[in-house]
Amino acid sequence: MAQLPDIVIRNFYRMMRCGALNENVAVEPMSAYKWRRTVETAAAEGVADIALRAAKNLQFERDFNMPAELRTTLQDEALRQRGRGIRPEMNNPSLEKKMKRIIAAGKHSEDCSKETLEAFGLIIANCQQVLVGGASVRLVIRLGNHLRVHGKRIDFEKVTSWLRELQMSRVATLVGSVLMANFAFKNEEVPFVKKADEKAAKMMTSSLAKRQSGEQNRGFAYFEYAPLENVSIILKSLKSRLDAIEE
Repeated sequence: MAQLPDIVIRNFYRMMRCGALNENVAVEPMSAYKWRRTVETAAAEGVADIALRAAKNLQFERDFNMPAELRTTLQDEALRQRGRGIRPEMNNPSLEKKMKRIIAAGKHSEDCSKETLEAFGLIIANCQQVLVGGASVRLVIRLGNHLRVHGKRIDFEKVTSWLRELQMSRVATLVGSVLMANFAFKNEEVPFVKKADEKAAKMMTSSLAKRQSGEQNRGFAYFEYAPLENVSIILKSLKSRLDAIEE
């Protein structure tokens, strides 16, 4: 499949901001072909429901000229994608035990809100996706929505400490930087980011393009971001391949 045109990428990000973050954004008019590419991108990224919500919010805007049949396609795809859950996990056994201990302790702590635990879980899920298969719009935008809606109830000092304990601070910074670079978040909305990672904008767009083309995303480009976890990912992948050969 041909590379995504820049205008498709711009409008796709704007629709995510409109549908998930309730931002009042303007889209650029496009041809039916480019709107089709936008809908295909939303389907591939698992965010058809967000794109559908954006289409409803934008339907009376002058420059929003998405064909009606593509809105129907979005509606059908949103129904198909319903019910996808998010579960944080670590591939390294030692780090997985630490994560479970952190979550269990948080659930029984009076000074730890459920919003804090959910933010932590969403960040870890995003980090894993970056390391294993490239950034996911669905996970990034879910995190962004949670931070926007519940930010005041999140204890970011706890979250930052937990990320450091799991050796995931640098990957989390990359994820937070994606929100800043691609979805117009301010640094104060992602306080676990001390300094924005310049690779963020390119990483998100690259992940989109690779999934559209069918090329497999590889997170090994970020090996130094989380060496211990990445070694476990590589070993787990190698074991799966060897098991497949034996069968």
